[in-house]
Amino acid sequence: MIEHAKRSIRQSQDRARHYADPHRRDVQFSAGEKVYLRVPVDSKTLKSGVCAKLSPRYCGPFTISRRLGEITYEPHSSKVFPVFRVSQLRKALARLENLVEDSVLVLPLDSQQPPHEPEEILDSRETQTRHTLYKEYLVKWNDHPVENATWERGSVLRKIFPNFVLEDQDGS
Repeated sequence: MIEHAKRSIRQSQDRARHYADPHRRDVQFSAGEKVYLRVPVDSKTLKSGVCAKLSPRYCGPFTISRRLGEITYEPHSSKVFPVFRVSQLRKALARLENLVEDSVLVLPLDSQQPPHEPEEILDSRETQTRHTLYKEYLVKWNDHPVENATWERGSVLRKIFPNFVLEDQDGS
């Protein structure tokens, strides 16, 4: 009875392995190679846009410092994470499209503060959805040039930056 159970488990494992193995890839990187890191769709630290579906799929390139185990690698210098798993890496080729630059990385892993602070309000506008009128502000961030100013809802700015003054002294 026990032998029959063991044989059934072994057959089940072999069947699962038969279907899973074709999707695996045997990839190894050496020290000094350049690799890209896959950006998870729901990532908060590597997101570079409003729509996650349109965000880049990879960031980097990162230089491999050393191999830690069979499937783990240590990057030379990474603000994202100290260890990468081989399944999340792709070898760096000459194609540069669909990548997140290092300057776009929003939040390092060890930081607990907001990535940037508003410096000044450049403009304001009111936008209306079907039933609600929203006040939006064109915000110049302290760590970005004026060209990278973004429109942000007033309610969001008040929630995230409660000490930042949104309205001018003259009441506009």
